[in-house]
Parts: sequence; C-alpha cells; structure tokens
Amino acid sequence: MKKLPILFLLFLLSFSGFAQKQRPQEEQLGIQYFQNAEYDKAAQMFERVYNSNPNSYIYYYYYQTLLQLGDFKEAEKIVKKQQRISPKTQRYKIDLGYVYETSGNKAAADKVYMDAIKDVPAQENSVKELYNAFLARKQYQYAVSTLERGRKLLNNDQLFTTELTKVYTEMGRTDLVVEEALNMVKNDDNSKLSNVQQILQNLLAGDEDDQRYQAALNALLRRSSEAPDNTCYMMLLQWIYQQHRNYADALIIAKSIDRKYKGEGARVYDLACEAIASKDYPVAIEALNYLIAKGSESRFSTESRFMLLNVKYEQLSSTSPINPIQAQTLESEFKQTLDEFGLTQSTAEWTRKYAHLLAFYVNKPEQAIELLNQAITNSARDPKEKGQYKIDLADIYLYQGNVWDATLLYSQVDKDLPNDLIGQAAKFKNAKLSFYIGEFAWAKSQLDVLRAATSKFIANDAMYFSFLISDNEVEDEETDEDSDEGLFTSDAKSKCRSATMPKPTS
Repeated sequence: MKKLPILFLLFLLSFSGFAQKQRPQEEQLGIQYFQNAEYDKAAQMFERVYNSNPNSYIYYYYYQTLLQLGDFKEAEKIVKKQQRISPKTQRYKIDLGYVYETSGNKAAADKVYMDAIKDVPAQENSVKELYNAFLARKQYQYAVSTLERGRKLLNNDQLFTTELTKVYTEMGRTDLVVEEALNMVKNDDNSKLSNVQQILQNLLAGDEDDQRYQAALNALLRRSSEAPDNTCYMMLLQWIYQQHRNYADALIIAKSIDRKYKGEGARVYDLACEAIASKDYPVAIEALNYLIAKGSESRFSTESRFMLLNVKYEQLSSTSPINPIQAQTLESEFKQTLDEFGLTQSTAEWTRKYAHLLAFYVNKPEQAIELLNQAITNSARDPKEKGQYKIDLADIYLYQGNVWDATLLYSQVDKDLPNDLIGQAAKFKNAKLSFYIGEFAWAKSQLDVLRAATSKFIANDAMYFSFLISDNEVEDEETDEDSDEGLFTSDAKSKCRSATMPKPTS
C-alpha cells in the first residue's frame, strides 16, 4: 500500500513533463495558424496554452486572435484576467478600451481611456508606457493628453518633448511640432539647442513645397520679436536660414550675435565657409570683409584676407566673359597682400593664383613669368613647391607658343619627382603636349606609363588619350598601309588634332 502514493507521484511527474512538452508544440502550432489566418484553430491552441500559462506573450496572440474572430466577450474576459495578474501594466487598460471600441461601444471605450489617463501613476515610465499604448492604436489625441497629464503630475513642462513632437508629427500638426521644439529653449538654454535642431531637421526632411520650413521660420521670427534677448532663438533663426541656403539673411543674424557678445567672429567665419562651399560668393565676400574689419579683435582676420582672395579668384574665373575691371581690382589686392607677406611657402597657393591671374586674365604674362621665376628661386629647398611653380611657368610658356621651353620644364619636374603626383601631372602635361604637336609614338609611350598613376584622374585621362592614339593607329593601317608619313595618315592626324589645345589652369 505504501508503494501506491509513490507510483501516483511518478505518474503526476511524468504527466507534467509530457504537458510541458506539449505546450511549446501547441504554442508553435497556434502561431502558425494565426499567421495563416486560421483563427478558429489558433484560438483553440492559444486557449489551452494561455489557461495553463497566462504569460504576456501568449496573451498577445490570444487577444489578437479573439479580435479577429469578433469574440469580444472572451477578449474582454482575458484582458481583465491579465490586468489582475499585472495590475500596474498600463497597456492592458488600452487593450480593454480597444475591445469596447472594436465592438462598437465607443462610450465605454472612451471612459476606459480617460480613466487610464486620470489614474496614471506619477512616474515617467508609466506615462510613457500609456502614451506608447495609445500611439500603437493611433489614438493620437489620447496620447497627447497622457503626456500633458504626465507633465502636470511631475510638475515639469519640459518632459516628454520628444514624445510630443513625434505624435504631433503623426497628426500632421507641423505648427505644434515647432512650438513644442521651441519651448525647449524658451529659457535661453543653450544645452538644448542641438535637440531642437534635430527635431526641426527631421521635420524639414522631404519638405518639397517649403510649407514646413515657412511654418518654422514664422514661429522663430515671432518668438525672436517677442523675446529679443533670447539668443537661442537668434541662433536657430540663423541655422534655419542656412538650412534653406539663405546665407544673406543668415549673415545678418550671425553678425548681430557676434556684435552682441563681442565675439571673435567664429560664427561669421563658419557661415563664410558654408557660403563658399555653396558658391554664394557675394555673401562669402561680405562675411570675410566683416572679419577683416575686426582686425586684431578676431583671430580669423589674417586668414580671412587670404580666403577673400580665393573667393574673388573663384568668382572671377567662373564668370564668362571675364570682367576686366574686376580682374584689375583683384590683381591689385593680390599684389598688396603678397607684398606684405612675401613669397614664402605659406603663400605658395596665392602666388600661383596671382601668376595665373597676371598671365591669363589681365594679359601680363611677362610679369607672371618674372613672379614665378622669383618664386622658384625662393623655393629651392622644397622640391614639390618648386615643381609646382615650374609646371605653372611651363603652362604660361605653352600659352605663349613657346613649346620647347614648356616641354623642358615639364621634363625637369617629371625627372625630379617621378613618384609624386606633381611629377605625374608634369609627365601627363608633357605627353599631351607631344600628342597635340603630332609626336604620337612618344606621347603614347608616356601615356601607357601613366595609366598606372596614383591619381585616378591622371590614370583615366592617360588611358583615354592612349586609346585615342591606338584607335587611330588601326585606322592608319587600314586606310594606307604603304604610306611613308609615319604613325598616322593626314586624316588620322587631323582627327587627333581636332581638339583645341586647352588653356592652362591653376
């Protein structure tokens, strides 16, 4: 008789083990039925698994299955059961309201939703959980009310800004997104600026008709007018102008902020760099002139002088036809600056541009040659700098028609810097020169070497010219095998020379 309880216990343990093995199988089968939209079969599986183990994972599938079947009474029953198991979980309240709403009882659903908001604990996590539950059901206004209730309970109107801007975006309320974002800096808190910019950046993404931009701009203009001492609003106003590439208005704000705080001009300098990158030369010039005028008050003053020469040079060289008065004015500014700072390694870039300006824009090639010869003498200790000057000088000689002096200089640089980009550039220019004067065989031998150049641009261009010569070699052989003119027939030579020899560039 004593053995009977032991046998019974063993039976129970074995049955329990069997049941534990069965549950995962039924669970997987139920999920498969659910995914196949076989909801009746899924409900049978989930009911058995849920009754034996009412965890939140199975609850979710069972709940969704019952809604699909329209079995609202059973759905209400299991939601309430789940609430008893986990009374602090906020989303179960919304699940219950959604059962009523789906069944057509909107009044009951609204009461559940409003009670959930009223009873939400004064805890950030609880407020966010309830908000997310409403958001998942696209109950946007209730989601907003939840966050507003959370702010009141926690006595902090700066909380939940990210959540509010997200739900306002879902609602299509651009105006409220902007206002909520700007509220973050209404106390002129600079630490929140990057957060506000991120929110506005996301808002402006894909704003093809500029309506969102205009809404944000109008709000910033209004707030700046209402609170002129709020620097955050001014900074955001400059930033949003720059986002829209309105550098002229952005510069007005940048200079105003710089003057107000007696700054060194960093804000204006950054704007000048952005305007240059966008080729807004007039604004860049105005910004750089402002920094130059600050003199010793700005650490950007000297740098701005050289940047200004660059900007004016780019503006001039991108204009067609060249404005002669503008070119002469720039010549004077280059001369004044280089006379002051000298022909040194630190001014090499501007020396080269000045020489190019003299040779090609104001028709003073002899002065350019004299300048570059002096620069070559001064740069004797730096072979790369010297090589670059020699290439520039060769370009001018070539422009004058002095082919042999040009090819001599290109060859010198190639020999002095064979493994450097400057040397490869000189070799390529020399090969092109040979190509244009008809020395095709020698040109091709140099171009074939350059096809392995470090620079992809040089390698690709070398490949193009090499192929062009090879193509015409074939044509030459096919059209006149007995010709004694050498590598090319006159027609082939004509095709190769059809491109005009390019004007040298800086």
